[in-house]
Amino acid sequence: ANAVSIAVLRRRPEIAALRAIGCGRSTIFAAFCVEGLAIGLLGTALGEVLGLFASRAALAAVAGTVTHIYLPAARITGGSYGGAAALSAAVGIAASLLATLVPAWEATRVEPAPALRPGSFEGIVRGRLAGRAALAAAAAAAAWVASRAPALDGFPLFGFTAVVLVVAALALVAPLAVRLAAAVPAR
Repeated sequence: ANAVSIAVLRRRPEIAALRAIGCGRSTIFAAFCVEGLAIGLLGTALGEVLGLFASRAALAAVAGTVTHIYLPAARITGGSYGGAAALSAAVGIAASLLATLVPAWEATRVEPAPALRPGSFEGIVRGRLAGRAALAAAAAAAAWVASRAPALDGFPLFGFTAVVLVVAALALVAPLAVRLAAAVPAR
């Protein structure tokens, strides 16, 4: 999401020029979705390779501890990684595509005339900070509620939900925090 958001931000004049010469919103949306999917595929492939090495290293460390301390005759080996690797790849690709949708949609909202003027986007972003702050507060409140819910059959589902909501709240409030932090040195 961050990579595609930055790409949209940097390419606003190009998007505006494409829109000015008649390029449709759906074409711009598709272009950014393809870019996000390509980034997601690369990230997923890298994550799969690094995850395989990390899991084997962790298994070796745990197996070494178990065989040396607790059960010298035990032989601990890894099982099949295929199912977990396929599931994590599917989740990674789906997550990258989902994360691309909002920035790609933002790219379709670029109007040709205002976006070609320098500094036009900053005024638009300033107007959206209050809405982002409200969404961040709502996500934080929902996280607090979810953190108070009990586990389901010993599984902390609501705890994990609370973590996701906190991350979402931080992502939503980040532009406001950067703006406030930048205002301090300016004064």
